[in-house]
Amino acid sequence: MNNQFKSELKMNYKKVLFTVLILGSMIFFSMTFFPTIAENMDMLEGFMQNEFMKNMMTAFGMNANAFGSLMGFYAAYSSMWIVLVGSIFFSYFAAELIAKEEKQGSIEYLLSRPTTRSRIYASKYLVLLVLILVFSVVLATVGYVSLEVQKKAAPYQLNISKHTTEIETNILKNSQTVSNWLSFIEQDFNGFAYDMLLTEYKSNEQEIKESGIKKQDIDEMLKQLLDSPESIFIAIKQNPTKFKKMFGITDLSDEEFLASVSESETEFIAFKSQFLASKNLVKDFYAISPSFFLNKINNENKVDELNKLLNGTILKQGLFTKYNLNSFIVLNIYMLLLIIVLASLSFAFSAIVKGSFNSSQVAMVIILVMYFMDSFGGISSKTKILTQITPFGYINSNVTEVGYALQSSNVAVLISIAVLSYIVGLIKYNKKDFS
Repeated sequence: MNNQFKSELKMNYKKVLFTVLILGSMIFFSMTFFPTIAENMDMLEGFMQNEFMKNMMTAFGMNANAFGSLMGFYAAYSSMWIVLVGSIFFSYFAAELIAKEEKQGSIEYLLSRPTTRSRIYASKYLVLLVLILVFSVVLATVGYVSLEVQKKAAPYQLNISKHTTEIETNILKNSQTVSNWLSFIEQDFNGFAYDMLLTEYKSNEQEIKESGIKKQDIDEMLKQLLDSPESIFIAIKQNPTKFKKMFGITDLSDEEFLASVSESETEFIAFKSQFLASKNLVKDFYAISPSFFLNKINNENKVDELNKLLNGTILKQGLFTKYNLNSFIVLNIYMLLLIIVLASLSFAFSAIVKGSFNSSQVAMVIILVMYFMDSFGGISSKTKILTQITPFGYINSNVTEVGYALQSSNVAVLISIAVLSYIVGLIKYNKKDFS
């Protein structure tokens, strides 16, 4: 196995290094456009308001707002090339790696040597994994260097996990100064209410899930809340039965439910009036939703002033950074796993079919079909099921979302597919008739 591994590695590493060189150059060059994109975000956001463009961006896993942050730009543009080119290249390479001796007619000679089919299969798969790892590590290094080079032009990113009681106390001590920096309009309340309820939802996500409430329904309500909070109450009053069913409410009549909704609406309106009338919003409301106010400070370019006011503590403690290194690492792990899975599927596919069958080209076409299925599935909730039947649907590239991290269930699915592909391919390869 050792000789087989070294031989395969020596024969194939140059192909991977050449691909890495081309792709790495593209990534580094593309990241140089970030300062221009960041300076013209208003124009870009206006352009993206077009419904067709919104759907196109969603289909390819992009978010116009993400382009305004350094990590968002990297995830939306550079990672797309890593995933697409890496998946196609290694799927083709994996299929060729296992099938080449059979195609060349030299499989009998290989099997006549003091080795077994299992060892041949394992050594080739190990070569595949090593080269994928080299590919991923080198491109991740290029990405990291690119981020470091461009971070001077980047706005700050909030890392709410670094928010501490000490920071909150110091901000509240200087609440009037901070409030005077910021300008608030009625639309800001919608963002505040959205952020407040999103935080509440995330802290009770497991209980909500166990109660049978669908995450999709909650997401739609939160989006509506961001656009117009009052419209939620109107929608509930127009169709109370629908919302009772949504929230699993069975112990109230429609009249009792509507009375409860009206009471909540009155409290909401009073809360909104209190928010808009406040002379010191930071003092009165900061503790309810720190992330809202910190994002507001960031959006109005007051991070450096806040850092100076608090004697440099917020940057020193990492509350604001130019980009989140943890998000960068998580994204690259997702991309590595995806490429391994797709290459494993192609490797197994080529081990199963006859050598005369052009498995490498077919594998490449299948990967492209999966990619576009995932893209099409992202357009609307009606087509979302398509994203769940391809490995592409199990990676999360939304690096700007709060609490972005590896999802254990998705990682488990991806690893399971790779392991299962390896086992099935090995079984079939051991039984394969090479005559």
